[in-house]
Amino acid sequence: MGNIENFSLTTTYNLLVIILCVILLAAYSFYIYRYTLPSISNFNRYLLVALRSIIIALIFFLIFEPLLTITKKEKIETKNFVFIDNSKSITIKDSTTRADLIKNFVNTLSDENNFVINTFGNEIKEQKSNVAESLLFDEPNTNIAQIFSFMNSEENINSAVLISDGIVTEGSDPTYL
Repeated sequence: MGNIENFSLTTTYNLLVIILCVILLAAYSFYIYRYTLPSISNFNRYLLVALRSIIIALIFFLIFEPLLTITKKEKIETKNFVFIDNSKSITIKDSTTRADLIKNFVNTLSDENNFVINTFGNEIKEQKSNVAESLLFDEPNTNIAQIFSFMNSEENINSAVLISDGIVTEGSDPTYL
């Protein structure tokens, strides 16, 4: 109950009209129980009027379809994923500068706490610490399709960044997923 931010009760009809009708029905109940045969005590008479008025008011209220709206505020921690291609193809030919650029980029991300850095090749591996040093670019394959299945299994994803040379050597072509 501590996280409830807003609480409202609405009906399909004007609430003032409903209250007016309930008051009229309560007055009618009082009129009906004004004289009874056999005579009953005042306490029993008022008790019967109250019970009848409450029951009629509830039935009358339910006829107008009440809607109870409770707004709850909950903070959900989201995840920002970074997937880095750790395959050999990053370093071939003129790609040696790409590897350095990726390592520099990872060093700037390491200062941020809200990023989950993963490397991928044959499989996805989460990197906890020393991410730049763990990037050896020695995986024989690049399987981008596994990232999509990994993302489908996660919850509360805010963003995903894919750093790769785009050469897919294993798995499905991501353009057809």
